[in-house]
Amino acid sequence: MVGFAYPLGFMSTSGYVIPNKEFHWLAYALFGMLLCKIVYKLTGLISLQSFKEYQKLS
Repeated sequence: MVGFAYPLGFMSTSGYVIPNKEFHWLAYALFGMLLCKIVYKLTGLISLQSFKEYQKLS
């Protein structure tokens, strides 16, 4: 079986692979941007359904 060598930042004291803090920060930032985009699109759709004059603005 072939093993992979991980950098020390990815290894815990028990030898398991764990992501470092930079990876968590990047993942949370990207997830936050994705959620903002989804909420923005959903509120646009709800506004179109709720306010009939909203379509005439653009």
